[in-house]
Amino acid sequence: MRYLVGFVLLLLALGPLRMVGCGDAPEEPEPPECLIDEDCDDQNECTADVCGGGVCFPLEKWYLNGTPCERNGFVGICLMGLGCTEERECWADEHCEDDQNECTYEFCDAGEYLYECGVSTYPMQCEPCEPNGGGPGICKGGVCKEAECVTGADCDDGIACTDNSCDCGRCQNPITNCDDDNPCTEDSCDPVAGCNHTAYPDGTECGCLDWGGDCRPPWLSCIGVCVPCHCTRHAYCQNGECV
Repeated sequence: MRYLVGFVLLLLALGPLRMVGCGDAPEEPEPPECLIDEDCDDQNECTADVCGGGVCFPLEKWYLNGTPCERNGFVGICLMGLGCTEERECWADEHCEDDQNECTYEFCDAGEYLYECGVSTYPMQCEPCEPNGGGPGICKGGVCKEAECVTGADCDDGIACTDNSCDCGRCQNPITNCDDDNPCTEDSCDPVAGCNHTAYPDGTECGCLDWGGDCRPPWLSCIGVCVPCHCTRHAYCQNGECV
């Protein structure tokens, strides 16, 4: 009997230990935040959402800087550290070509805090364009203005010996140089035939064959008596040639 009471007391002593060590259900682990990258989509066009170890990591798309995005209903540009920026902020020149003006050149340049779009008219000056009224146009001061010409072909005046060219929307028709470097011909321009070279009468003085006297350059002084340089044998025109 004494042993039975001792055994019961032993069971009573071990009971609480059994309840603590074996009776509590183990805590279930927290479910993973994600299994694949698509589970991490944060609806931000400028982040690359990555799942790693069951946890989402939104990463900046630094390798896609300058890609278009949408911000408050307007087209913007993704910039590292800034997300989707205003539409006038940029990363490359092509992101600034949005003013629909063919007479301006838009470029991306470093601003005070970030890259910003700039506008220049200089590279487009005198470039062909299409004015609202139709017909040929020329860019002047960043505005497309009507022009009388775009190329030299628009300036053909029908005269054979004029040089037809277009200078920033205006025709230029100077007479072509008809000089044939022959002192025995009179050079002129005929509107139809072109350049004419009419021979001077035979015997017309056309040059000098020999020179006499002191013909040294004027910056060299003479020693003794200076004899002025003069022509000793003249050349004359004959049959349109200087002989």
